[in-house]
Amino acid sequence: MSDVLLGVLIGGAFGFIGALIGAMTNVILVNRKSRSTQVRELRLRLVGDVVQTADVMDYIALQRRRKWPRFWKRGIPDLTDANLEGIDLRHQDLRRVKLFRANLRGADLYHADLRETDLEKAILDKADLRFARLDGASLYEASLNEAYMVESYLREANLIGVDLSGADLSGTSLVRADLAGANLKGAELNNTDLSWANLRGADLKGTDLRGTDLTEANLSGSDLGGANMNGTHARQANLTQTDLSWAMLRHSDLSGADLSGADLKYADLNATVLVGANLTNTIMPDGSKHD
Repeated sequence: MSDVLLGVLIGGAFGFIGALIGAMTNVILVNRKSRSTQVRELRLRLVGDVVQTADVMDYIALQRRRKWPRFWKRGIPDLTDANLEGIDLRHQDLRRVKLFRANLRGADLYHADLRETDLEKAILDKADLRFARLDGASLYEASLNEAYMVESYLREANLIGVDLSGADLSGTSLVRADLAGANLKGAELNNTDLSWANLRGADLKGTDLRGTDLTEANLSGSDLGGANMNGTHARQANLTQTDLSWAMLRHSDLSGADLSGADLKYADLNATVLVGANLTNTIMPDGSKHD
């Protein structure tokens, strides 16, 4: 084979490979541009009008795609300020989605997976969150007024300053959850697991806490005035400076609890276990101060 023919063949091969690479690059760029346009269009719809379930899940799927060239990483879907009022997201995978300040009022999130999801300052009033997974989620200053959360999971969730007034949390797991300063006035918390939870300064006035597990929970400075705590387990709980006036504590176990400085005026302590409890400067049901 002559040198000229060999050069032609090599040149042709390189030209073909260059053309192929160019075509593939062009296809990739076109696809990325198309995907970017689609994401932008969906984003506008999500922030504006009420959208369908398919729109939301399509947007999340597009945002979760691996990022080139760091293909080992996936994107975090951003639905900040999205208007999702009344949307049906039952059984959907919403893990680690950013829903900061999103409007989910009245949304159906039954059995949804929201683990480690950012729901800070989101509106979830009257939302259906039964059996939803919210372990490790951040709901800082979120509004869940009258939300339906029966048997949901909120272990180690950030609920600082959250509004759960009138919410139904019966049977919910809130182990080690941070509820400091939360508004739980009138909420249903019967048979809830709040062991090791932080409820410092929380408003629990008139709350139903029957059969709730408050083992080693921090309730320091909280308002439990008139709360129904019959059958509650609060062993080793921190109840210092807590308002328990008019609270019902029948058959409750407060053994080893710290009640120093607490107000138990007019509280019902019938059959309440106080073995090893710290009652220093505690105001007793008859109004007297314990030494």
